[in-house]
Amino acid sequence: MRVGNITPAAQSNIVASESDVLQQVQIGSTTAEQLKKIYPDIIQSDSGYLGYGDRIITVESGDIVIYMRDIKGTVPQQMFVFDSDSKVLQSILFLRADNDFDALIGSLKTAGFAPYPDLTADEFAIMQMAASETPESRKQSMQQAGVQQFKKGTLLALAMPASVNENSKMPSLIILNLAYASEHRAKWEKHQRSASQAN
Repeated sequence: MRVGNITPAAQSNIVASESDVLQQVQIGSTTAEQLKKIYPDIIQSDSGYLGYGDRIITVESGDIVIYMRDIKGTVPQQMFVFDSDSKVLQSILFLRADNDFDALIGSLKTAGFAPYPDLTADEFAIMQMAASETPESRKQSMQQAGVQQFKKGTLLALAMPASVNENSKMPSLIILNLAYASEHRAKWEKHQRSASQAN
């Protein structure tokens, strides 16, 4: 064992971690209680958000619950986002402190995700960031930033290099359940209504 360097065995454990999660946890069906049994080391987060396009719901709203694990320094490498009503997992965020972007892509391929460069019209409507954004402009800006898109069933994955993540400076992988988007939108609209009534 070499001190100060990651041994090949430890390296393979790091690389396997996202793949392991994607084999043990099912977005769209795993509950918070099930996740606690699989990963007793998870910690509930008091902040965070889940966004589809420009619609964002925060933990503070009470509509989502986020658990995190594998915390390196102050950064959790894995975050699990649950709907607070159904208690069902709807999104996962992975970060890589070792900056191994290829490992994130590899974990998607191992889990059966396929490259998915073009969204359908409905999917684009879910993921649209601004009224001025078009499918073509979205695709172009993602290509320029090096963001790669994958899909498996109703799950959409966005693999983002470190250069895209201004805050963490780490490569990340976001997996969203597109089937949850309408429920997410309804909750977001409810908050928009109460915010406008408060003003």
